[in-house]
Amino acid sequence: MDPTSKEGIYTKLNRHGKKVFVARFKINGKTYRPVLGTAPQMNLRDAVARREELIKEKKGYRVHSGKTIDILFEEYIAYRKDALSESWYYNIERNYNKHLKNIIGNQYPNNVSVEDIQYHIDYLLGKKEEKPKKILKPSTVKQLKDCVSGLYTYLIDQGRKEALKESRDKTNMVTEKITINIGHMLEIPKFDNKVYFTISEVQAEKLYNLDSHHKRIPTSRLQA
Repeated sequence: MDPTSKEGIYTKLNRHGKKVFVARFKINGKTYRPVLGTAPQMNLRDAVARREELIKEKKGYRVHSGKTIDILFEEYIAYRKDALSESWYYNIERNYNKHLKNIIGNQYPNNVSVEDIQYHIDYLLGKKEEKPKKILKPSTVKQLKDCVSGLYTYLIDQGRKEALKESRDKTNMVTEKITINIGHMLEIPKFDNKVYFTISEVQAEKLYNLDSHHKRIPTSRLQA
């Protein structure tokens, strides 16, 4: 096996001559060397994440039933759909699929770092040397932050429910709960969400007179 730049991750050729990623780790004196996946479908970053998941599984952890961010996000918006407006649902789903899915969609929630998302947000804002095709408005970036914050709030709540269920069922599995909402840690620029417009002096006078007229309406008329 050939070592990579990441600790515990190696590559080798399988019997079909294709390069595969192999993990190596030891738990309770026993050494494991599982095959993680085949390149290029799996990259080095994915291999590192998968190795960490396998270590946790061997130690008796369950990480959200092995669900990726993509699956958990679908559960989250389905859970919130009836409670919020159609426009919110549309914007959150669109922005996730357009700007976050390719970055964190295939990862597990505990493997996503603030730094990864923050770097991508800064890129979308045009703060990095490499510029996107279209620099996002701060208001759109705020929606991305709200998306991540909402998802992790949901995951934290679900983790509490799973832990309670395991306690009642007296199972031996231990759910690795998410306790930190990384969405709250993302830094985005402040922006003015007000709408400004100009009117002529004539329009301003009419508006002033209309406002003054309403203020002079007797209380009895308002009650009628």
